[in-house]
Parts: sequence; C-alpha cells; structure tokens
Amino acid sequence: MTRKQNENSLKEHIQSLDNITLNFSLDPSSVLVVTDASIKNHVTMSILHTYVHNKQVVKTIYHIINVTTTKAELFTIRYCIN
Repeated sequence: MTRKQNENSLKEHIQSLDNITLNFSLDPSSVLVVTDASIKNHVTMSILHTYVHNKQVVKTIYHIINVTTTKAELFTIRYCIN
C-alpha cells in the first residue's frame, strides 16, 4: 500500500468508528465497549471502557509484567484481544 492509501484507509476507519459512536448515542438501550491493548518492554496491558447512556460505567485495566511471547499470546487469548 502507498502512503496515500494508508491515510485514506485510516480516515475511513476513523469515520466508521465515529458513525458507530453516533449511532450508540442515539439508542438509549445500547452499550458501547471500547478496548485497547499493547505490549511494550515486556509489559502487556489491556484497557476496557464500558459506556451506557453516554456515561462511562466501568474502566478495567489488565496488565502483566515480564511478558514472553508465549505469555503474550495466552494473555491475548484470555482477554479476547484480536
């Protein structure tokens, strides 16, 4: 992919996330769950935010220190990170 294609793909992805968030805010019965995960310097972290009626109700942080590749894979499986 070229740099321009990557930028367009990122913009489309951000627009898609914006649309999901807007649709969530219009439906009072919706629950929005936002996750982020990273592995850096042998530390694996997963953060989960849960919103109901546009208000954050839960913030959960999981982390593991001194992570090997195998442990990182197991962490990914356990917390359903794609």
